[in-house]
Amino acid sequence: AWGDPAMYSRTIASVAKGDTLVARGLLPAPNVIKIDVEGSELEVLSGMEAILSHHDCKAVIFESGPDAVLPHAPIRAVFDAAGFTLSRLDRNESTAHDLDNYLARRTHD
Repeated sequence: AWGDPAMYSRTIASVAKGDTLVARGLLPAPNVIKIDVEGSELEVLSGMEAILSHHDCKAVIFESGPDAVLPHAPIRAVFDAAGFTLSRLDRNESTAHDLDNYLARRTHD
């Protein structure tokens, strides 16, 4: 079940900023991004400021709580600053948590 401690285990992983990977030529600059990081959306977005500010990045899909779209929400501030608008996506399946899917879409180049 969602939130059951038995679901989780310890994993060792390398971490890098998206901006660093693109700047070093290790990955191409994305034009669509999907983020599903169990509550660490702001941390991920903070490592993608250059990617988000580039006109080729057209959309970001992410999961967050219903407060993400409130006027002073930190996630919304990141997207507003980069020229994106947020909208909630309808779910086609039932879920055991209260998170919603959102689309951040570039409003200008």
